[in-house]
Amino acid sequence: RLRAVYDLRGRKGVEDDRAIIERTTLPSELMEEYEKLKALFEERTYIQEANPRGLFQVTLNATPFTLGGEGPLSILLKNVYMQQTVDAKITNSTNLGFVGSVFASHSGFYYGFHTGFRQQLAKHNWIKTNFITAPFPGIGIDFYRNLTDKMYITSENIFQISPNGFGFSLNAQLARKLDDQTTAILKVKDSGNAVGLAITRQVSDKLNVSGDILVGYRTSYIQLSAKFKPKEDYILNGGIRLSTK
Repeated sequence: RLRAVYDLRGRKGVEDDRAIIERTTLPSELMEEYEKLKALFEERTYIQEANPRGLFQVTLNATPFTLGGEGPLSILLKNVYMQQTVDAKITNSTNLGFVGSVFASHSGFYYGFHTGFRQQLAKHNWIKTNFITAPFPGIGIDFYRNLTDKMYITSENIFQISPNGFGFSLNAQLARKLDDQTTAILKVKDSGNAVGLAITRQVSDKLNVSGDILVGYRTSYIQLSAKFKPKEDYILNGGIRLSTK
């Protein structure tokens, strides 16, 4: 068995692969074990590079319940959102991503699909170009840049064509870490039609709380929210918002 390992992996295999040697008896079993480990390694490498991930989100409206509605039955289903993302690594600094999404609410059913190229410019600095094909064609440019060790800026810009004509949307955030658990975020939304400030705090590994104030042309609000992660694949969001119509 040692000779078979030496022929396959050399001296390093004899020194490092003791667990495999002890649970195999024949060279053929040893080869089979190595093939299984190779297949497992290739599968893990593919998953790391493709990074497939999905999101299923259900939003509930508890406003009628808080206003004295008919108990828990007054809690309404607001919308359902699903998203699937797959990445493909082109070079060490360039990624190609595919995103498909579905959104359903009382007002209608919507779907979307876009392809994006993300270019890593430097450590923690990147720019991404999105080509949107559905529901309406458009181009989006996102970027993230570290200004200092404790401050960064990120922006999402979308130029889209719809039946109503051409549209442009700008959303930007300037964030600064106040301490290891607390971050202040200045927000510019709807191409400058709304400006807000948020304070978020990581209370624990599973709990994050935040407070938001937004003043805008169309709407303004004050919001307190919390994000709880009971398990690895589940997130529970809750919030209270006072807003203008």
